[in-house]
Amino acid sequence: MGKYMFETSEFGLSSEGIHLLRSRYNYETVPFSHIQSIRFGKGRIVNNWVAILVIGLACVAFSIFYAFVLLEVFSDERVNRIYIEEILLPFLPLVFGVYMVYASLRTGEMMVVCYGRKTKRFTLERLKKEGSLERFMDEVNSHVQRNGKANGSATQM
Repeated sequence: MGKYMFETSEFGLSSEGIHLLRSRYNYETVPFSHIQSIRFGKGRIVNNWVAILVIGLACVAFSIFYAFVLLEVFSDERVNRIYIEEILLPFLPLVFGVYMVYASLRTGEMMVVCYGRKTKRFTLERLKKEGSLERFMDEVNSHVQRNGKANGSATQM
């Protein structure tokens, strides 16, 4: 077993608190006594999902527009040559845009931790996939209620 009871790519949980990780390196530890609240629930997996959705929809719209322009070029009798790049141009933004729309609309299990003046969001998909999400939530609830301040709580979103 590693040095954390539960670990994802973003954080680890130990008896001391929640350890914020980058490349499995602990860059900040939030003791349970400093945590004001923890909320569990469904949320967007990616940050800035609105911006990603808008960019994805713009790529899809461009692909559709350019496909209609390309259809007009095909029906134009004055055009003698159409390059392969012109035919492929609408497909790349279409694939990219569809993926961005899909990624921006994905939801999953999230944990929101409020401490001090900071609020951090973490995805719990790895713990859910491993089947340890319920044990993780019970462990966090017990630590926050035991070590937290009077207003410290772990609730469902």
